[in-house]
Amino acid sequence: MTSPGFGIEFDLEDENVIQNLKLVTERVGPGLQQFMQGDLADYLKNRAQNRFANEGDDAVGGGWAPLKASTEVRRASKGYPPSHPINVRSGDLRDYITTDSGNVSGGLAEWVLTWPGPPPSSELHEKTQTAQIGKTFPSTVPRPVIGLGTTDVRDIEDKLEEFITGGLM
Repeated sequence: MTSPGFGIEFDLEDENVIQNLKLVTERVGPGLQQFMQGDLADYLKNRAQNRFANEGDDAVGGGWAPLKASTEVRRASKGYPPSHPINVRSGDLRDYITTDSGNVSGGLAEWVLTWPGPPPSSELHEKTQTAQIGKTFPSTVPRPVIGLGTTDVRDIEDKLEEFITGGLM
């Protein structure tokens, strides 16, 4: 099974930056892998927890759209609260997004964190895709659960800088 197909990529074109990153990566190697699956994944999970609690945030375009009346009726008929929390019925999607530490791959001059990692089931994969991009039939608007905003990118860069400089001192 493949990951939902969402990702973040940093494109650095300055050759000096690339060479410095390669040098640092070679120096900190496995520690960088631990940082990515530890501190970085924890940051992403915390942002996602807040996103679920607040039903959206700046990184995913603001608050999530309210549920349709028909959805509320269906939820209530199955014993779930009808209106809130949005994107949480069984809790499987929320738990997957807020507890998965992702997968780290690569080595030497390149490490990649895929977060969250592949969903454990095709049903969860479909729930993630529906939340992220919506669905045509039955009509469901997107209520993204995975995302990064400008502040997140700066925070991650700061965390990475702190990790790298702390590891070299």
